[in-house]
Amino acid sequence: MLLEPPIPVLLPHGLFDEDGRCHRQGELRPLTGREEWALAQAGERPGRAR
Repeated sequence: MLLEPPIPVLLPHGLFDEDGRCHRQGELRPLTGREEWALAQAGERPGRAR
């Protein structure tokens, strides 16, 4: 199985961790089948936010 390399991205407002540090750089990559399944299951829960 060939995996595409992750794509570097800049998060405009950053992502803050538990220690209050702001992370502005990240990487996007294709989802695995397991990740797609988990997201699909999460979307089927009653009372989800819209």
